[in-house]
Amino acid sequence: MKNRYFFLFAPVTSGSTFLTKILNLFENTLGIPDALFEFFKFIIQKKNKKKISNKIKIESVYFSKNSTNYLQNCKNINLNKKVKKKDLEVIKDRIIHNSYFTPEFSNKLKSLSGKNYKIVFFNLIKKLKKIYGNTKTINICLKHAWIEDISLSILKYFNNSRLIFLIRDPRDAILSQYKKNVFDILMLSRHHRKHIAYALLLKKKYKDRVMIVKYEDLILNNKIILKELSNFLNKKISKKSTSQIKWNFDAVDKWKKKPKKSKYIKLINQLLNFELKYLGYENDINEINDNEFRLLFKDCLKSLNKKYDLNKEIKNENYRKSLFFNKLPKNKKIINNYFLFKEVYNILKYKNLCK
Repeated sequence: MKNRYFFLFAPVTSGSTFLTKILNLFENTLGIPDALFEFFKFIIQKKNKKKISNKIKIESVYFSKNSTNYLQNCKNINLNKKVKKKDLEVIKDRIIHNSYFTPEFSNKLKSLSGKNYKIVFFNLIKKLKKIYGNTKTINICLKHAWIEDISLSILKYFNNSRLIFLIRDPRDAILSQYKKNVFDILMLSRHHRKHIAYALLLKKKYKDRVMIVKYEDLILNNKIILKELSNFLNKKISKKSTSQIKWNFDAVDKWKKKPKKSKYIKLINQLLNFELKYLGYENDINEINDNEFRLLFKDCLKSLNKKYDLNKEIKNENYRKSLFFNKLPKNKKIINNYFLFKEVYNILKYKNLCK
């Protein structure tokens, strides 16, 4: 029987590894964490003519003069495009050196073949299935962070594909990741906005091929979500399997128990104001004036003044807020620069007005 592909997208520390383990419990289903991240990252970078390096981070696209071009380029990624032999070597080497969660796969990846990206993908899946799956495996679930930009192309080129967007309260996810001192709060907040934007856009456009799961619902309403996942995967999960799952109820609303992080929580609230309200994480967030926001922003990010032009970033964020509340003239290009997609701007705007 033909494979069916499910792509799980989630920001870091959003519970995606936990959900991948759950997906593995469904019959004839294989959940694989992060194995093909470097493959898809390479395609995104190549399309945007970025320097091909595993040290280059995925573009945040917000407020960049090239953001519209970047999004359009990602939208027009051609997975049937011919792949050069030297590119296959780069992809192979990057997978080998960066597939931390699938060491057996990376250790056995001696060569890579395929005349185009789509065939390369199928060949990679064969290798993964041979190592981690079995003859009954039909559903292949691939979990990744950071690469939502490839999602439109996946839906276009793989008719038997579906997407799962996992969303966790950004305050919990960001503070959990921030303490590791790898990514800063501004970058993480903007990535959550980007992730949510893709989730809302694709759910509207592709409906039944896209599922949005809130981490909190997965934990607190697990029976309902497991049933919805069963319908989405078209596979059953046994009572014996569900009894093995350890639900970490303490992982929900952890941010409320971190008073020392109050200023960072306040900043995240301002940066993700509209998204938090849309998703039901907050009914209302007290808006602060531009001067208060400037002081808060600089206080939280003062150690990053060499990485960012803080005054410029403050101006961008205040402009986004003013744009949302109709205080500035707008057109599609401007909206895309600040909300990524006009459709998402309209979705968030409508929900905000209905509150």
